[in-house]
Amino acid sequence: MQIGSWDKLPHYNVVGQPTMFYVWINVDGKGVNSKWLTGEPAFAMWFVLLEKFNKTDKTEYIRLLQDLYISNR
Repeated sequence: MQIGSWDKLPHYNVVGQPTMFYVWINVDGKGVNSKWLTGEPAFAMWFVLLEKFNKTDKTEYIRLLQDLYISNR
């Protein structure tokens, strides 16, 4: 679930699999990542992220990634 790419800003990415992943955000050339989210909470959040990612308007997805990063620094 990636928006952008490593060589173009902004870049948002969920790295991993449903039971273990972290959030990567790079909007200014200084990328940051969250701690690993694991287990059942990660599994539940993965599907929330996937639902928002599949919408045409990605603003909710990006907002959720930013919130996840802040709460899991």
